[in-house]
Amino acid sequence: MAECQPKIPEVNYRNEDWWREFFIKPFTEFYSTVSGFIHARRGLLGSLSNLQQAFNDPKYGVLALEVLLGGVNPDCVAKASVDEECIPGNSMAGFYRRILGIGLDLDSLNRLLNTYRYYAAGGQGYDYNALSKASSGIGVKELESRVMNIVNELYSTVSSILSTANINPPEPKRYTVNGARDLVDAFIEVYNSGMKLLPLYNQVTFFTQSLIAPKPYLKLMYCDDIFNESVNPMYRYGFRLSDILTPGLNEELNREWAIVGHKEGSTGDLIMKLLSGLYQLNIELVKSKIFNVDNELMKYINNYRQYLDVLLTKLAPKVELKPQDIYWIEVSSNIGKVELKITDRDVRSERRIVVDYLEFVTDFSPSLFLGLLDFALSSSLELRAITYRGTLRLYVP
Repeated sequence: MAECQPKIPEVNYRNEDWWREFFIKPFTEFYSTVSGFIHARRGLLGSLSNLQQAFNDPKYGVLALEVLLGGVNPDCVAKASVDEECIPGNSMAGFYRRILGIGLDLDSLNRLLNTYRYYAAGGQGYDYNALSKASSGIGVKELESRVMNIVNELYSTVSSILSTANINPPEPKRYTVNGARDLVDAFIEVYNSGMKLLPLYNQVTFFTQSLIAPKPYLKLMYCDDIFNESVNPMYRYGFRLSDILTPGLNEELNREWAIVGHKEGSTGDLIMKLLSGLYQLNIELVKSKIFNVDNELMKYINNYRQYLDVLLTKLAPKVELKPQDIYWIEVSSNIGKVELKITDRDVRSERRIVVDYLEFVTDFSPSLFLGLLDFALSSSLELRAITYRGTLRLYVP
């Protein structure tokens, strides 16, 4: 009898080389770029922490001006009255402040500009000697940045994954910041290398995401070996699965029909956390409108939208809603039955229905497997799949 083959040929999870290639190439590339970027950013903050010294150095004086005033409305600068409206989002100073989290608070910036006017000799261009005198006691510092909070968390997560998977981390990529654009380019490299890890472009992360699904469906798609630690290398890389919902029957049926997910702190769980952070990073850049980037989460969901539509079209009439009005689905099970608490997208009213566990598994498996329900992001950028004891809350994008 021929050996069972996964329904998705590209997911070659039994092959050690498949895993090794992932960790050696795209994954370690991302680690190298994000760690190198963080080191370069930290170095720049140190170099500009004393602006009086920086403006005395020809290299750092020009760099400091680019970071602080690049693209800022010159009228605001001349009046020493810079506010957020004076700093366009697509300007160099705006990018450093809002994306990279580097700059001066506006009070310090305006104090520097106002003091500078007393030292400057006039004429065109900036007098760096006057800037040095005007910036006494003033230094560039970290500013609050949602993007940098995400990047730092990504670095922490990818480091944890390498540790859990027992992979030696590569050396951070070396970035030299001679001009303001250099750190911007480093950030773009971090973003691009991170996007390569998303499930739409990477079979290993697609596979990892798909493991949040009913056991029978996973066996159908990936064969029984998916749960065989002796032939599936993923367990050697720190993957661990656990039951997150069972039919509430006897021990054997609970074991065979459970919905599984990644055990907390396992490599799979950390990869899911990494993907969540990458989607958050993408959404922040979409909202910033600085770069022309697609919404990667919606691109992924739309790629498989037909599977979600089938589920919602079947579910909606049972609760007297239109398919597009279903917002949250809270799932709980007991004695072979599943209660679905369905929340309306507009009025947030709750409807309840009870279905057989087998019907639930049949209807929900494709959408769970493809990550269409358990891996969407909310407007508040929190993961919309929340697991409680015996309860699974799912968001419908």
